Amino acid sequence: MGDEEERIVAQDNLLSQSRSLVATADLVDDRFTSVVEEIDCAWNSHCPIIFSGVGKSGLVGRYLASCFNAIGVPSAFLHPTDAVHGDMGILQGAGVLIALSVSGETKELEPIINRVGYLETPAYLITAGGDSCTLALNVQNVLPLARLPEIDPSGMVPLRASLMQMALGNALVVAVAERIGFNKNKLAALHPGGFIGEKLQEEGAG
Repeated sequence: MGDEEERIVAQDNLLSQSRSLVATADLVDDRFTSVVEEIDCAWNSHCPIIFSGVGKSGLVGRYLASCFNAIGVPSAFLHPTDAVHGDMGILQGAGVLIALSVSGETKELEPIINRVGYLETPAYLITAGGDSCTLALNVQNVLPLARLPEIDPSGMVPLRASLMQMALGNALVVAVAERIGFNKNKLAALHPGGFIGEKLQEEGAG
């Protein structure tokens, strides 16, 4: 494959990924608002948001927990393996569980979802598996991702899916930030260091 052909392939891949986000945006409905309301309620009650997933979905979950912490919404990531080896206690005071699974068939998430069901903690699933996937049967609601073929040569590496999970999660972060009145002054208190902290100090935020 020559350089020009590789550039064309890269451009096609990027356009394909952008279309994935448009397709996922078309699926946003009142279930999205329901999650925002539950997170807002948890924040007001000083209860953390728990994210969980394995593989690429787990990495996205860690990222989203970090983003919610950045806007002052206490969050944590619970790895399913750690959960069944003694870390399930973090769910005791959780406000919301957000599980991530591209297929909706990730067996490792079942003990966590079952536990929050026992605790009557609201649980949501970000998935391309639809409302009939196994994990969807025991959660409050599903936040759907577009079900599209992957872009790698095998057609199985969750590149598109991870992007859609992250983008939908980012949309949740922004919606919650607006709901709780997050602004530059609050960011200054939470992010005093680094370039952002210096920039906020220069602007007099805080």
